[in-house]
Amino acid sequence: MEERMIELLLGCLHGEAGRVVAADLAALSEEGWDSFLALAAEQRIRPLLYQRLNERGLAEAVPESVLQRLRAVSRHTALSTMRFHAELAALAKALAGQGVPLLVLKGAHLAHSVYANAGLREMNDIDVLLRRDDLPAAVDFLSQRGYVPTQEVDIEVDAATMHHLPRFIKGGVAGFEIHWSLCRLNQSYSIDTGELWSRAAPVEIGGAAFFGLAPEDLLLHLCLHTSYQHEFIFGLRPSCDIAALLDRFARALPCAPAPPPPHPPPPH
Repeated sequence: MEERMIELLLGCLHGEAGRVVAADLAALSEEGWDSFLALAAEQRIRPLLYQRLNERGLAEAVPESVLQRLRAVSRHTALSTMRFHAELAALAKALAGQGVPLLVLKGAHLAHSVYANAGLREMNDIDVLLRRDDLPAAVDFLSQRGYVPTQEVDIEVDAATMHHLPRFIKGGVAGFEIHWSLCRLNQSYSIDTGELWSRAAPVEIGGAAFFGLAPEDLLLHLCLHTSYQHEFIFGLRPSCDIAALLDRFARALPCAPAPPPPHPPPPH
C-alpha cells in the first residue's frame, strides 16, 4: 500500500502529465485516500498536489470530501504566506529606513518569485540574510514588534559559532531566522557571501523592496540546504522547489543549454 501511495504521489507531482490517470485515483478506497493525504501532508506538498489534480483534469476522479480537505489546506497556506510576506515587508521597510539591505531566502523567496501561486509553497518561517554588522538593527526591530528568541541572543558569540541567530517567534504570526552566512562554520566548503550580494536581484513583496538570491545561487542553496545541512529529512518539498526553480528560470541559469540554432533556409 505504501509503495503504491508513493508511486501515485510522485506521478501526480511529476512535471509531465499522464503519469497518473483518472482511473488510478478512482480506484482508491476511503482508507486509500486517507493514506494518500497523510503521505502528502508528511511531504508538505498538499497545495501543490491540489493544483496538479485541478490543472490536469484529475479532480473529477477525487471524492468531494478529499477535495474539500485539500482546498482548505491550500487556502490556509495562502493566508499564512500572505501573513509571512506582510511581516517580511515590515522588517524590510524598517531596515531600509536605516540604510540596511535585506536579502530574502528559501520559502518566502520561492513562494513569491518561483511558484506561479504564492499559496503553493508551505512555509515554516521566514529566512533572511543580512550583513554581519546589520544584525543588531534586525534584532531590535523584531524585539520591538513582539518577537521572542528561542534562546538568549548574544550576537558576538552567535556570530563566532553559528551561521544564523536563534529563531525569533511571535506566536500565531510568524518566525524569523536571521542569517549572515549560508553555511555552518568549520565545514569542508564555504560560500562567499560578498559574491551572493553582488549577484542578488531586486525583489518587491508587499510594497517593500529588498533582494533575493540570483537563480543560480538559489539553486545551489536549495541543494546544499536539503542535502548536506539537513540530510534529506524534508521529504519531497525541496525536490519540488528545485523542479519549480528549474522550470521558472531554466533559460536564466548560466549552465542552461544554449537554444538550438535556427534552421538554415531551404535551398533555392
